[in-house]
Amino acid sequence: MMGSFSWSTGRLGDAMAEIARRRITGFEGNGQTNLDRIHLFAGTFRDEAAMFAYCFSPIAPNAPEQLNLDLPEAPINTQLVDAAFGDQIIPRLSEYFGRKSRRRVARRMQPANALVLIPMQAFGGMEFRLHDTAQMRHIGFEKSLVPETCSTFQ
Repeated sequence: MMGSFSWSTGRLGDAMAEIARRRITGFEGNGQTNLDRIHLFAGTFRDEAAMFAYCFSPIAPNAPEQLNLDLPEAPINTQLVDAAFGDQIIPRLSEYFGRKSRRRVARRMQPANALVLIPMQAFGGMEFRLHDTAQMRHIGFEKSLVPETCSTFQ
């Protein structure tokens, strides 16, 4: 059984055990891993192709996507990221969120024409402090109604 840990006085092995505990129990420590969280970014792009290029196309062979370059402290597995443009946004939100959450997201993302959804699994289940990028605003996260779908984002 693991005891209490203090970051200021702990040893490396204790620190690693604490990181593992937090991954298992969630950062709230309540046994919830927060894998039902989907972080949301709103952006304005010239067209859908520009949005997809920003999120999913490496900037050069064997290089990361611009999305990863703009959030270097939070490595993102873009194979698990979802994105919607224009008229596709509301139907996409309906796949993951209830009516209240959809309304909240739609309000927060205005006047953007693109929405990028990044589930916790895309961060390897780890928590990161996210921020706006030059291209998109981080508009927070919502809890998905269907967390099992988060592992199969495509």
